[in-house]
Amino acid sequence: MSVEADSIEVGSIADATNLVDVLASRRRRNPNGLAFRFLDFDRDETLTVTYSDLHQRARVVADFLMREFAPGERAMLIFEPGLSFIYAYFGCLMASIVAVPTYPPTGANVEAWRNRIATLSVDCGARCILASALMSNVIEAMGLSSTCGVLVINAEAIPESSAIGAGPPAISPETVAFLQYTSGSTCSPRGVVVSHGNLMANIRAMCSSIQCSDESIFLSWLPQYHDMGLIGGTLLPVYAGGGCTFMSPIAFLQRPYRWLEAMSRYKADVSCVPNFALDLCVSKIKPAERDSLNLEHWRVAINGSEPVNPKTLARFAQYFSPCGFRASVLCPAYGLAESTLAVSISDWRRPPLTKTFDRTPLEQGVVIESPASLDAVALVSCGAPLEGNCVSIVDPETGNECPAGRIGEIRVSGSSVAQAYWNNAPDTEQTFVTSGPSPAVQLRTGDLGFLYEDELYVTGRIKEIIILRGRNIAPYDIEEAGGAAHPALRRGCGVAFSVTEDGTEQIVFLQELVGPSLSDSELDSVIAAIRSAVRAAVGAELNVVGLLEKGTVPKTTSGKLQRKRMRDVYTTGALNFQRLWPGRSSIS
Repeated sequence: MSVEADSIEVGSIADATNLVDVLASRRRRNPNGLAFRFLDFDRDETLTVTYSDLHQRARVVADFLMREFAPGERAMLIFEPGLSFIYAYFGCLMASIVAVPTYPPTGANVEAWRNRIATLSVDCGARCILASALMSNVIEAMGLSSTCGVLVINAEAIPESSAIGAGPPAISPETVAFLQYTSGSTCSPRGVVVSHGNLMANIRAMCSSIQCSDESIFLSWLPQYHDMGLIGGTLLPVYAGGGCTFMSPIAFLQRPYRWLEAMSRYKADVSCVPNFALDLCVSKIKPAERDSLNLEHWRVAINGSEPVNPKTLARFAQYFSPCGFRASVLCPAYGLAESTLAVSISDWRRPPLTKTFDRTPLEQGVVIESPASLDAVALVSCGAPLEGNCVSIVDPETGNECPAGRIGEIRVSGSSVAQAYWNNAPDTEQTFVTSGPSPAVQLRTGDLGFLYEDELYVTGRIKEIIILRGRNIAPYDIEEAGGAAHPALRRGCGVAFSVTEDGTEQIVFLQELVGPSLSDSELDSVIAAIRSAVRAAVGAELNVVGLLEKGTVPKTTSGKLQRKRMRDVYTTGALNFQRLWPGRSSIS
C-alpha cells in the first residue's frame, strides 16, 4: 500500500481490507462527491469536503507523520468538533500510526481533563499529540507538552511537501488501527486495541444489517472521539459512500431542534443516537417546532445506549409522528468498545420489539414471558447478533453456557472482537478469555442478558446489579421510576446503588433537582413522590434518598452515569445535599 493516490489500484469496496483502501477507492470513483458537511451552531454550512479533498488532506498529515515517526507509534488526537479531526484520523491510518482519539476540554473541570490526558499519554506511550490550532494553544498553555513529554503538533498547519518517502508497510488485518479508550463508567479507562480487521468486520456487518449504500444520507452530532460517533457517524459513511452531515454535540445539547431540523432539511435517512437524546428531544422541542419538520425520509435510527428504554422509544415515536416519523425507524442495538462497536442491531424494517416478562422470576435469573401486568417487566430486543458475531449467555461464576431461558453474562466472539487492552495484561486475561463453551476467544462484556427467540435482551451490568434479599434489581429501573416521580427532578440525572449497613444491603437513590428554589416542605414532597414511585415500579423500599444540585451527578464523556464513582463520593460524605432522607448513617 502506497500513500501516493495515483498509484493506488483498489478493486470493489467489498474487496478492500482496510479503510485506507476504501477512501482511495471513493476518491477514484467519486472524487467530487460529498464526503462530509459540518454545520455551525446556526445550522449554516461552515465547511464541506469531497472525497478527493479528504484523501488529499489526510495525505498531508500522513506524509508528515511518516517523516517524523515509525509505524506503530501512537498519536493522541485532540480536536474540537470539525473536519480537522477526520483528516488527522485518516492520516494516521495512512501512515500506520496508531490514533488515540481523546476528548477536548469542556470547561467544566479542566484540571480533571488535564490529569486524564497526562494519564492516557503515559498509558499508551504517545509520541505526539495531533491537535487543532485552538487545542494546540490550550495544550501548550497547560504545560501538557512538557508534562507528558510529547510533541504537540498543530495538524491544521502542516504544510504540503513534495518529499516522497518509502511509504508505510502494508496494512494487514492484524495491524493496529487505533486505540479506543473506554468511557470509564464502571472502572478506570482502558485502551481497547482495535485492528484493521476488527474495524472492517464491524463496519461491513453494520452496513449489511441496516442496508446502507452510496445513496444513504448520514447525519451525526455524536462526539468524534467516542466509538459510536467515530465508527457509526464517521467511518461507516465513508465505507457506505454516502455523504455525512455533522454538527457539534454542544449544538445539539443546547438546542435539540438543530439535529432534527438538519435531518429534515437534508432528508437524511441514517443517524445514530443514545437513549437520553430521544427524551431530550421530546422535552425540549416545542409542538410548533416539531410541526415544521419533515422526518418521513428517516429510515434508520440506531439506538445504541444500554439499556434501551421502551418508554423512551414510545414517547419519541408518538410525539414526532405528526411530522412523518415512523416507529420502525428506531433500531435498538447493543455494543461496546471491546467489540469495536456493534454486537447486535434490531431489524430496521419493523418497529422495536418489546416483550414483557414476569418480574419475580426475572429477578432470580429465570426468563418467563407473560402478558403486560403490574408485576411484569418490559424489555426491548437489541436484535440478532450481527454477521460474524457469536453471542453466548454464560454463567459468570462457572464459565458454563446457561440453559435456554436463563439470564447470564453476555459473551461475544467473532471477527469484531478486539485484540486486547493496551499494555494491560491482567485486564486482558480477565476480559478476553478462551475458557467456556467456545474454543474461540470470548469477550466477557460484564453485562447481563439473555437470548429469546434468537434475539438479545440486556438486563444490566454485573457490577451494578443491586441484590436485595435474593432479588436482582437493575439500578436503571429505580432511576427511571424515581427520576420521573416529580417535575422538580432532572430526567436522566439520578443514580441508584447499594451500600452495606450492619451487614444489610441498603438502596440509595441520589437525584439532581432542576433548580434550587424549593422550600423544605416542597423538598419533603419530592422525596415522598420518589419513594412512592420506586415502591410501585420495582416493589422495593428506598433506604436513602438524596436531592442534589444540578450538575452534581458524574457522567462519562459519552453521557453514561458513573454509578461507582457516585457511590464512592457518597460513602466519603463529600456531597452537599439540598435534602437527605432520613439522614446520614454509618455505611461501608
